Amino acid sequence: MLDRLPGNIVSIGVAVIGLVVVLVLIFGVLVPSCSRTEEPAQQTAASSQSSAAAEPQGIVSEVAQVKKAKQTEVETANQVGSLETSNTSIEALVSLLGDEEAAKLVSQAKTNPDALWIAAHVDEYAFDGIEIQYKILKLAADEPAAIPYVREFPAKYPMADAVADRDLAMDVASPSDSVPTTPIPHLYQWDRRWAYTMYSSATFGLTGCGPTTLAMVYQGLNRTTDRTPHDIAVMAEERGYMSEYNGTDSAMFIDLAPDLGLDCWEEYPDADNIREELSEGHVIAANLAPGFFTVGGHFFVLAGLTDDGKVIVNDPYSVINSSQTWDPGFIAQESMAMFVYAKA
Repeated sequence: MLDRLPGNIVSIGVAVIGLVVVLVLIFGVLVPSCSRTEEPAQQTAASSQSSAAAEPQGIVSEVAQVKKAKQTEVETANQVGSLETSNTSIEALVSLLGDEEAAKLVSQAKTNPDALWIAAHVDEYAFDGIEIQYKILKLAADEPAAIPYVREFPAKYPMADAVADRDLAMDVASPSDSVPTTPIPHLYQWDRRWAYTMYSSATFGLTGCGPTTLAMVYQGLNRTTDRTPHDIAVMAEERGYMSEYNGTDSAMFIDLAPDLGLDCWEEYPDADNIREELSEGHVIAANLAPGFFTVGGHFFVLAGLTDDGKVIVNDPYSVINSSQTWDPGFIAQESMAMFVYAKA
């Protein structure tokens, strides 16, 4: 009987082992399916890292590059400031510009990083007085093309002299396909080549409409680019036509004409006079009264007529105004004087 015990023990052992195997097989299937739903987040992250480590190196490298780029993008956004979360910035804009103008700039800030920086740094434009601060921020709101000039204004103004860097040029042959081109070039006072210089005790970008208007007439009628708006501004200042805090004396338009190879005479601002002079190939510098186009006075060029008798305007302050044609009667109504030019 004792000699058969080992056999029984062996049989019992085999049975026990078999039962354990069966239990392991059963619970080995059930347990993971339940515990997976309760797996801690740290374990999930660790598993993900292990999986990532098993991926091919090329994919890992690409993912790392995307992650780094995204991090840089977020850091840049944090440095610029977000108008979405900065009530202070929005309040400052509204306080300075009013609801309508502030809304224009905020709208542009959603897609334009320079506009976002401007809107988030209103105080950066206060160093030259509240009037300049208001005008330059309003320019950014009204004229999207002027945003690069406004963005760099705190760092670059005042600039001692103009620069000849073509990369800074407002290269606009015609601001709209719907407006016919003329020999008169489109030049802007806030072109970054000369806009940061001082004229009439402020930035040329805000005060230089007179010299820029005369520069357009000079370049167009003489078919040359050898005198820029800054060059005309220097002439105006040297001859006493620059008025401190008040732009340009309109006498400049007639008095400087002979030195610029031009004949100039004054005409009464009347719709028939505008049509007649422009039809003869002459060019007009309009002296605008406060009204639709300006609050305190402005100059721009009447460069020609369309086939249907509308006036082509080269406005040195506004791409928007230059991108449409105008009724000659309306231009006459808004004008105080007209200076008519022909090649001498």
